[in-house]
Amino acid sequence: MEMTEMDKTSQTSRASTVKQRSSAWKRLRKRMSRKGVVEVDIDHHRYQMLECIRKGIRDTLLEHSDLGPKEDLKEEDYRHIVAQKITTEDGKEFMFESYASSVFAAVRQAINLSEENYLNSVAPPMLPYLEFVSNSKSGQDFYLTNDMQYIFKTDKKYWIDYFISILGDYLNHFLTYPHSLIVKFLGLYSINLPGNQKKYFLVMQSIFYPSHRIEDRFDIKGCLAGRYQKPRPPGSTIVTVYKDQNFVDESLNLGTQGEWFIEQLKADTLFMKELGVQDYSLLVGRQIRHVDEQKETLSNLISRMQK
Repeated sequence: MEMTEMDKTSQTSRASTVKQRSSAWKRLRKRMSRKGVVEVDIDHHRYQMLECIRKGIRDTLLEHSDLGPKEDLKEEDYRHIVAQKITTEDGKEFMFESYASSVFAAVRQAINLSEENYLNSVAPPMLPYLEFVSNSKSGQDFYLTNDMQYIFKTDKKYWIDYFISILGDYLNHFLTYPHSLIVKFLGLYSINLPGNQKKYFLVMQSIFYPSHRIEDRFDIKGCLAGRYQKPRPPGSTIVTVYKDQNFVDESLNLGTQGEWFIEQLKADTLFMKELGVQDYSLLVGRQIRHVDEQKETLSNLISRMQK
């Protein structure tokens, strides 16, 4: 039996429709699993700004190979700024800047993050960014990469200036302790539209990646006064970060990793003390372990999740 051209066309059309439905369902499932985030599409008020940041980061990493990790960083590397004017399709001009690029490349190298993997996650050619929606009252904006491995965090200029002033100490800490529990800042950028205030962005690694299995999040400061967060009603799409009073009846079972964890925590807090930093906290995420994970050691589970 031979298949007619009409039969072939009909079969191709059905296959195309099934494929489109499958792709649409996959996209829908992906959106449903991303609690607490909003896709920054073309109608989002920050879409243009984030697209300019994407272009700036890509151009910096792809066109300035001399700004990769160096064996011998010099004082000028910490003050170095790459400036680039970016013109959008509607004629608006943004000024993008990348700060201390070689130093942050050295931080990425210290934690075994390749420049290629950083670029592909932080500034892929097409994939949209995500806006993080939570109960945080810090006044900062948070945006995530599409794969949710990294966060763009806005901050005030005075804090940015302070961080640059301690950047050498920060890098040295990670060279000594590549598995430090301190948040990993991996890039510093700014974007400025004429007539508007310059916005500074720090790129940081998300400690809650992969996030789809995280049931609860806690921000622990070691203080109970005013440290209670009222739970959100069931079905809320906002990610709630609980506080110390919510954690009072909880416990951490670190297993064989306990000794290492405490020693690393001591080293990290001593580093903060030496810098004179007081306002910091321990972020804790909790996920339900599957039945087949119940007998796994903590170290094996963490290792597998990080792959």
